[in-house]
Amino acid sequence: MKLSASAISRIQKCPGSITLVDSIPEGDLYKPFTEAANFGSNIHDIGEKHVKKLVFNEPCQTMHKLLLGYGYNKDSAEYEKGANVLKHYLSDIKEIVRKHKKLGGKTTFYIEKKFRAKYEGIDLVYKMDFQVVTIVDGKKYVDIADLKTGNWDYRDSATQQMLFSFHLYNIMDQVIDLPTEFTATVSQGNYYYTQDRKVSYTDYFDKADSFKYFADMKEAIEEQNFCSGGHCTFCPAMLHCPVNQSLQPIIQETAKTNFYDLTNITAEKLENIYSYKKVIDSFYKNVETAIYNRLAAGEEFEGIELKECYDRKRFAEGKKEKFEKFFKSDDIYKPVQLKSIGDLTKLVGKDKIAPFLETPKVKKIKPKEKDFFKKIGSD
Repeated sequence: MKLSASAISRIQKCPGSITLVDSIPEGDLYKPFTEAANFGSNIHDIGEKHVKKLVFNEPCQTMHKLLLGYGYNKDSAEYEKGANVLKHYLSDIKEIVRKHKKLGGKTTFYIEKKFRAKYEGIDLVYKMDFQVVTIVDGKKYVDIADLKTGNWDYRDSATQQMLFSFHLYNIMDQVIDLPTEFTATVSQGNYYYTQDRKVSYTDYFDKADSFKYFADMKEAIEEQNFCSGGHCTFCPAMLHCPVNQSLQPIIQETAKTNFYDLTNITAEKLENIYSYKKVIDSFYKNVETAIYNRLAAGEEFEGIELKECYDRKRFAEGKKEKFEKFFKSDDIYKPVQLKSIGDLTKLVGKDKIAPFLETPKVKKIKPKEKDFFKKIGSD
């Protein structure tokens, strides 16, 4: 049974998934492809090459050439996003490297290295994008860094992975002494708020804390409880999960419900229908992704097409930092409270924010209107 840092948040929500995944042959596991996941993998690959250049002086192409090599044209949103997140990540790594050089002593760097330990029959494993260990005067200082490529604030999910790493490190006493100081950095360069693009945690745990952490997790796993939700979207066991397999008759039964009049539906039935909302939503997201990828690859659908349309407003290239700088001195500007372009528009006014924004065109799944309406009346 393997327990990994990357799956820790899913396992905490659905403990039964860990043993189910472990029981399924590798070839039968669900491995969804999404543009975001593919982008993340590519940017991590570029980041790894440049960190090795920084730390080990390994030869490496320029960031510009590597981004172009993955098909991101210089004028594309992906190029801008990738260059931005890599710039912040390498800046964070340089800061960590400087910190350890100042410590003196013996320093060891690990890049994309897996760490393993055994605990009561569970194979524990985690891999961080970057890790550095310095020993000086008998004290051990450990830094790990995790690169995030999305636009969201990943602190909540990343904290779970970091905690796993902290505790795992502490029970690896056969090969590793307890760190004097353990610092984890989440590098999320595309998150809107500049002050939160680099978030670091420093913690100190003793072995008793760590053994209790894994004992509690082991107990939850042994209970074999399954729970549906948004975490089902990327679960490797999704196609074999008893919760998902039970959905078909529930959906069929729900489809018979008269949704024009909900007054006669019992509270129990309404609650039962609502309890499956997240997993049904995640199923439809997977359907949309599959349709998009197949249309993009040239496959034809009778009533659906990829159509170019305007996406949500976003900051134009180079305008995000200028906007922050322009409004930073204003007393009403409190970034911690803001989460979207809409929030900022309400705060500073539509006319003031407009010069900093653009509305890009993207391809989205749309019904073919004429064929679609013909089909509706064809019965």
